[in-house]
Amino acid sequence: MNNNAPGEARGHRQWDVAGQPDIYTSLKQSEELDHLAVFYDSHEERLDVSLSFLQLGLARNERCLYARSDLKRQEILDGLAALGVDVDTALSEGQLDVLPAAELYFEDGFDPDEMVSRLIDVLTETTARGYDGLRIAGEISWLEATDIDLKEILAYETSFDATAPNFDFCALCQYDLDRLSDEELLGVMQAHRQFVYRRRLCENPLYQEPEEPNDLVDPIPDAERVLETAYDLTGARDAIDRREQRVGVLNRVLRHNLRNDLNVVRSHAELMREASDDAEVGESADAILDATDRLMDIAEEAKQIEKSVGNGGDTRVPIDLSRAIEEAAARTRTRHPGVAVVRGVDEPTWVESSEQLEFALAELFEALASMADDGAKILVEIDEACSTASRRCLVVQCDGADLPKSEVQALLQGKETQLSHGSGLGLWLVNWIVELSGGSLSFQTTDDEERVMLDLVAV
Repeated sequence: MNNNAPGEARGHRQWDVAGQPDIYTSLKQSEELDHLAVFYDSHEERLDVSLSFLQLGLARNERCLYARSDLKRQEILDGLAALGVDVDTALSEGQLDVLPAAELYFEDGFDPDEMVSRLIDVLTETTARGYDGLRIAGEISWLEATDIDLKEILAYETSFDATAPNFDFCALCQYDLDRLSDEELLGVMQAHRQFVYRRRLCENPLYQEPEEPNDLVDPIPDAERVLETAYDLTGARDAIDRREQRVGVLNRVLRHNLRNDLNVVRSHAELMREASDDAEVGESADAILDATDRLMDIAEEAKQIEKSVGNGGDTRVPIDLSRAIEEAAARTRTRHPGVAVVRGVDEPTWVESSEQLEFALAELFEALASMADDGAKILVEIDEACSTASRRCLVVQCDGADLPKSEVQALLQGKETQLSHGSGLGLWLVNWIVELSGGSLSFQTTDDEERVMLDLVAV
């Protein structure tokens, strides 16, 4: 993109309008909305964003003002009516007003301090009339017909943000991309906490707080690329949020239903075993109970995965590795009494990790114990050779027990496949928790001996 002079067109953009986000929903879902800009490329886009902004404010019992310049008053009113707004009532009750920009901004000459004072008065009046807030959508195109510099407008906006941070106020400032130079675009971005671009609400990476200097001395060479980057990052973040929400709901529903139904199956299997002397029936009941236990374990693992990778799952805390090993070993001894866990870490050894580290160690011990014969030993120790002042290398191995090659292969590849399909979630859970702890999980085979190595952050 070239460094355009004010009013110089930036070139035709071919945006897929049908694929763009629903701006009304985005505005409605935003928890903190106070001062945002819309950078538009077409009449339709500006109208769509402005009408959605006003529609939401009217639905929330906010007083709404629209300072127009290019758009016609009736066009705005007809647009709101088409969205289902009772325009006549809103106008008659004073909740909605569409007025010329000159009447709001510079009827008696533009004075930033006077404008701030006037808006404070309007906010006070709005609150006194019982509205829950004030919402203003303002066109800026009128600047071209005056000798007012854009810097004065931005200075006024910054001053107002600093003066009235606690008012229930929301402003939408409209900017035509083809009328802004790169220098001006940068200045506008510095003055607005959020912006709408291609109908997507984006957090502004260039926003400067009101107390920070807001100058236009150092324009970036390609200001519009910043808009595109913020647009793409916001889209990616929204996609991740939606996916996490859906996975979370699916996980909770499946886990809840799985546990409930497995409890029913278990109850009937126990009744079968107690009510029948037939050996085959007893064996079938035992097989059902074993299967329900395995599925219950998977349900519990799914719960731990949700806990470890959900909100706050990446929080790290100091953990005594020796104590975590002992508690994980105690759980393993309960479930696999024929397998011993031998600790080579007796003294307190502190690492920084996820709070779920103990659970991850227990999952690893049990995965090995399930593959071992009675009398086997799981050895857990610090490998001093690969440890450093900032890292602790924990080695876990079990004589005569190797983890299933298919599970290890699936973990190393980072995905399940038909050729390497794991039997559970245990190793995945171990790996995720170790990664969340800032560490890594690896496997080493030497002289027919398999070593599982956990690289952790030392405190």
